[in-house]
Amino acid sequence: MYVKWLENEEKYIYVNEKIYNHWKKQSDHKIELHYGKLRISKTLKIDNSLPDDCVAVENKFTESVTLPRDVIYEVEMQGHQLLFGPLIGIMISKSQLDLTKKKLEILKERVGDYETLKGVVFASSHDQIDIQNKLIKGYYYTKNGDWEEGVFPFPKVLINRPFMKKTFYKRLSEVEKIIIFNNCSLSKEKFWRLLSKDPVTTQYLPFTRRLNTADNLIEMLSKYKTVYIKPSNLSKGRGIYQAKQHTDGIILKRGRRKAITAKNFNDLSAFVEKITSKRRYLIQQAVPYRYGYSLVDFRLYLQKDETLDWNCSGIYCRVSRPRSVVTNLKHCQEIVPFEIGLRKYYGLNYDEVTNIENLMYTISKRICKSLEERGQNIADVALDIVIDSQLHIWVLEVQVNYAIDERLYRLPPEVSKKVWQTPLRYAKALLRFSEGVV
Repeated sequence: MYVKWLENEEKYIYVNEKIYNHWKKQSDHKIELHYGKLRISKTLKIDNSLPDDCVAVENKFTESVTLPRDVIYEVEMQGHQLLFGPLIGIMISKSQLDLTKKKLEILKERVGDYETLKGVVFASSHDQIDIQNKLIKGYYYTKNGDWEEGVFPFPKVLINRPFMKKTFYKRLSEVEKIIIFNNCSLSKEKFWRLLSKDPVTTQYLPFTRRLNTADNLIEMLSKYKTVYIKPSNLSKGRGIYQAKQHTDGIILKRGRRKAITAKNFNDLSAFVEKITSKRRYLIQQAVPYRYGYSLVDFRLYLQKDETLDWNCSGIYCRVSRPRSVVTNLKHCQEIVPFEIGLRKYYGLNYDEVTNIENLMYTISKRICKSLEERGQNIADVALDIVIDSQLHIWVLEVQVNYAIDERLYRLPPEVSKKVWQTPLRYAKALLRFSEGVV
């Protein structure tokens, strides 16, 4: 149905006699209008000038709430409830100061085909959430593709990008009953700690432990010959060292910088003390695959979609610059389609590529479900994966807040479109708007 807005304050909702008689069976004369979490009681009346697919209602529900005219609403009657929306919020930043025009411009790519999505999609920040009045200030997306300021009631669903503090999250999710997805702070150490308890997933994880002393680094090197030393809470390849045994000592290499050599125990102890004094570091079994002098790995996007289940939105192959120890954006030389990567760098045929792809998806889905079983709130992640020379699959990391860098990778349009737009489609499916469960 579409909406005809009435200028005068009205306590009524108008439909024609045919619709009136149909709705009256479900609701008598009283209608509860729903707009997100906002509830307003109105009386149903007849206006035979209205077509069957139109409802007339006043152009504001409360003094404080914005009811945009330049959006496409879906309006549905369920029982005694008239549902307006869907209303979906996206938390882009913790502070309004970081909710820049540039970020809003990028966010348009997440909306995609608005004619199909419909509803009120708004962007905001954590500090614009008014708990007391149950309102959120932000910017809504118009049907013309612009962002306009507004104030909105609490929605039923929030897509969250920056991690939300536990107390704040619990208030919104448990007290206000808002569905908030992707509120997860998943460090590398936490990832290992959770999944190493799962006998199914642990076989796909490089062995990892905390770096405390030179002794446990030496112990790991004696077992694996080469290891990675990684900060627990940094991303984008920052702070990562490769450590390798050599006749001259232990070679430590970071990025494409010149390697340093710890020639004795004191040198190694000094190195460990220096880096661990600033932040927590981990030691991880090295499982690299090299093609010539370049590292080769893969990124797989796993997202919950309209089916409300995990599905793969795309995979691609990354090739590092020669002699780099990481493949992140700064050190990436080339992005290659998944199938081409496996054919070119591993020499696999079509059937072998298909088998690897299916296995990679199965493992990734099992890992995400295992994280959910262990209390992690995720629905939109990127997995960094290595396939070794024996074609064993290793999952290095699951990244929750990955999207800023992805635009720079120049992904195939069909992959980037699906990755960026799936979360909003999932949010709408969570509302089950067409079923009236808003």
